[in-house]
Amino acid sequence: MSNRKTYNKHILLISAFCIFLATALGCARLLRPEDKKEESGEQKKEPPKALLQIEEITNSLIQDMEKVREQRARQEREEKHPSKEEQKKDQAGDQGGLGGQGDTGAEQSGQKENEKGGQTQEQVQGGQAQQQGSKEQKPKESPIPQVNWNEFEKSVEELHAKWNAIEPQVRADGASRDSMDEFEERLNTFTEQVMARNEDNALTAANRLYGAIPGFLNLYKHKQPPEVKEIKYNVRQVMINGSEDKWEENEKLLEDIKKAWHTAKSRMARPDKNLNMRIDDAIEDFSLVAKQKKTNLVQIKGGILIQNLDKIE
Repeated sequence: MSNRKTYNKHILLISAFCIFLATALGCARLLRPEDKKEESGEQKKEPPKALLQIEEITNSLIQDMEKVREQRARQEREEKHPSKEEQKKDQAGDQGGLGGQGDTGAEQSGQKENEKGGQTQEQVQGGQAQQQGSKEQKPKESPIPQVNWNEFEKSVEELHAKWNAIEPQVRADGASRDSMDEFEERLNTFTEQVMARNEDNALTAANRLYGAIPGFLNLYKHKQPPEVKEIKYNVRQVMINGSEDKWEENEKLLEDIKKAWHTAKSRMARPDKNLNMRIDDAIEDFSLVAKQKKTNLVQIKGGILIQNLDKIE
């Protein structure tokens, strides 16, 4: 009899285990890859068009200022250390200015005619000297590249209008009050620097404004991970700090770049392995020259890194 009870207990235990196993497997089947994607946020809705436009406009303004600064730096380097092409142009201009000095015979033969016409030899020579001087005048210096502030003001007004249009939506979609207030503060600061025509401060303010955008993009569906834009913000800030000799502020930024890149790679739906390896190397190269305080190399390596980041889909 006791054997019978023991047998029944075993049967009950085995049945209970089978039921538990079947339930667990059923739940596993129900949790399909699509559900996992939904949990990871891949099924979020598309971002507002105006938010993407804010990112594009801000990025474009930063690029415009960077281009002007690079043109000016190149012009200054050329003035201090002229290239061989510029030296040849200067030499050719000097030789051209001396080209008329061999016509003394013609001048002498025409001297009598000039005297008959009432002109003295001194007057003729004075006129020739004046003509010679005008030939030898150096060409005007190239204008110094400047930011088109009038166009910038128009773009800033557009940024304010687009931000006002999407404020209710991003709030409804989960943006915190603090993040919205911070974006508003950064937009106002950038506007003030544009109105003041302060190029250095405007570039820094524009980059800070760009750095606030990824937080909003994280609320929505995306192809390129928002952390990529966070990396671009940090890279540009390192470049700005380098141009202003503020190297001590770059240590944390370089660490933030590596952390953001690690997160970005983990969020890619279809990573490009070759591109990612290039970015890995570009980050290392950029960090190295930044730590060595190589201003020109930081600009070059930073530009290459940003170009690679822009290729991520």
